[in-house]
Amino acid sequence: MTKLESPSAERNRGPIWDLVVEARLLKDVDATTISTPLNALEVAAGSGVHTQFFAQQLASRKILVTWQSTDPEASALASQEAYIEEIAGPSSKSDEDKTYWRTCETVNFGKPLALTLDENGIRETSTESAIADQSMDWIWTINMIHISPWAATQGLMKMAGTKLKPKSGRLILYGPYRVNGFTVESNLKFEEWLKAKDSSYGVRNLEDVVAEASKHGLELEDTIEMPANNLSVILRKRG
Repeated sequence: MTKLESPSAERNRGPIWDLVVEARLLKDVDATTISTPLNALEVAAGSGVHTQFFAQQLASRKILVTWQSTDPEASALASQEAYIEEIAGPSSKSDEDKTYWRTCETVNFGKPLALTLDENGIRETSTESAIADQSMDWIWTINMIHISPWAATQGLMKMAGTKLKPKSGRLILYGPYRVNGFTVESNLKFEEWLKAKDSSYGVRNLEDVVAEASKHGLELEDTIEMPANNLSVILRKRG
């Protein structure tokens, strides 16, 4: 299996961990009191750089997590497998529970899944059935919304509204956004480059993203300024 390189993921993984996971998501989590794993779904996980890094950090803190990475591209899924296999061995639970594929200390991995989103949610029925409704504590989407058609964002929100646990489940987004219609010059130039590749891509208005999320029972919990003019956005599933 060939590992894909992702310089942007290498750069942003540390700030995302420090400012989002450790400072917000794990702020009130005591590893000694967790009896069942947190369930995390990573949408459009790409190379697997974030998958590997977050798992290593969670394992070092003895946080119980089941992590499921996904992507629509076969090359990305193969790369995710390679990154996971660098740090994880075969799961001792694989025979009794097929959701576990590899294990890295306190982190159990599902085998990376093909997942494509459109305005109706998850396109593949096999993947739909593999992710139980109201089962996810975290759904992650890093650098997807601006590099996909708007229909993918609509599908993401529909899926999150179905798959996140009520009251406590969170959808975490990362990337460049317009806020009240404005963004910095570097993001505008980036958008020009994106639209030259595909006219359906673009730096989205945060208000439009939040409004779409609200249709599916999610509310804005936090917006965090990140390096390189990006934002992390945390949306919580209402009860």
